[in-house]
Amino acid sequence: SVVDVNGSTEGVTFSQLTNNAAYFVSIKTRNHLAVLSANTISVPNTTVLDFTNPTNILGGASQLSNMGNGSYTLLAGDMDANGTITVSDFNFFQSEMSLINAYVDSDCNMDKNVTVADLNLYSPNMSKIGVTQIRY
Repeated sequence: SVVDVNGSTEGVTFSQLTNNAAYFVSIKTRNHLAVLSANTISVPNTTVLDFTNPTNILGGASQLSNMGNGSYTLLAGDMDANGTITVSDFNFFQSEMSLINAYVDSDCNMDKNVTVADLNLYSPNMSKIGVTQIRY
């Protein structure tokens, strides 16, 4: 779930968008491969946009990690946030390895510690490439 800046879990308010205009929505975190909605949505909109469903993601299931229970998550390991998961991301991990109680890019499971658990999340996603629209 995405939480609004005011702490609300009832949805996110985008106050600077033009009413009745169509927008693509992107989800980005500090160390997961970003995703982009497959279709535009018009605002205001009260419909839930489910990013755990690959049909709602541009590029489909190839842009997500299958959890095996019918849902999907973002691919962990894009530590440099450039839209690809490569050896450059491993270099982030290597430089921050063993940091504890830190908010850093290589903490893929977001537990504030950089351990082999983070490497284990990165490893299966090596060489994954995000859709063109989210890469830079």
